[in-house]
Amino acid sequence: MAEKLVRDSIIPISRCDFDGVLGIPETFSLFMDLATEHACSIDLGIGTLGKKGLFWLAVRTRIKFFRRPKIEEKVTLSTWPQKPFRMRNDRSYLISKDDEHLVEGKTEWAVLDTETNKLIRAEQIYPEGLIFEEAVFSDPFERVRDTFEEADKFAEYTIRSTDIDLGGHMNNSAYLRALFSSLSREDRKSAEISEIDVRFVTPSYEGETLSLYRRTNENKTEYAMKTQDGATVLLVSVW
Repeated sequence: MAEKLVRDSIIPISRCDFDGVLGIPETFSLFMDLATEHACSIDLGIGTLGKKGLFWLAVRTRIKFFRRPKIEEKVTLSTWPQKPFRMRNDRSYLISKDDEHLVEGKTEWAVLDTETNKLIRAEQIYPEGLIFEEAVFSDPFERVRDTFEEADKFAEYTIRSTDIDLGGHMNNSAYLRALFSSLSREDRKSAEISEIDVRFVTPSYEGETLSLYRRTNENKTEYAMKTQDGATVLLVSVW
């Protein structure tokens, strides 16, 4: 049984930003693709779960960037799940080159029963005998205070049909594309990101307009995306 997915890859130009390195939103997409590929290999893919009326939900993601790989750079991609706890479980990701860790990531997942719209215990779905390895890093997910009343509203984004995923709501990586496309190149160049933590709070849908808020303290910048009636859909911390 493939407890861990490990394969060599080349960073394609389609996943790189204007600096010619792996983009931030594209890293989220890459990790989601790896999770899907590995889940299929242990018979927990979207198709298999869908037949049981179940659906994977990404709750939070934290990523550490030590060095973003360049266009056409040869790297090794890895992903593996951690032992489930209660209703959720973590999955680790690693982009490495030889013995160098370039990017590390961790996502907290939950499993939704689409009939009852309630979460089920994640430990119920994993195949018996699967060996769980430790997480790529032990740092906890960030706690972001959802108090953005006095924060700077710097952009709005209307959700397009191309942002929608199989579940009928905005895709996780689409939120990151929306956020980073709302920042100028100068803003992005002036802030070298070493770490990002994202909490997916509630789903949003095609046609909704999201307001983007930002606040900065001494060592990090925090963002929120909210619907027009003030409901929070996304909270982000960037170091």
